[in-house]
Amino acid sequence: PGGPTEAYEAMRPILERISAVAGDHPCTAYCGSRSAGHYVKMVHNGIEY
Repeated sequence: PGGPTEAYEAMRPILERISAVAGDHPCTAYCGSRSAGHYVKMVHNGIEY
């Protein structure tokens, strides 16, 4: 997810609990404050198609 760092840190525990896990690490990451939606959509489309 993206947006303000403070918002991510507030939601981080929830996101880590509901995300998939690879090894010992949850599959969630902060993508920056701007344009994260476009990046996430691009990755999703690359996986889906």
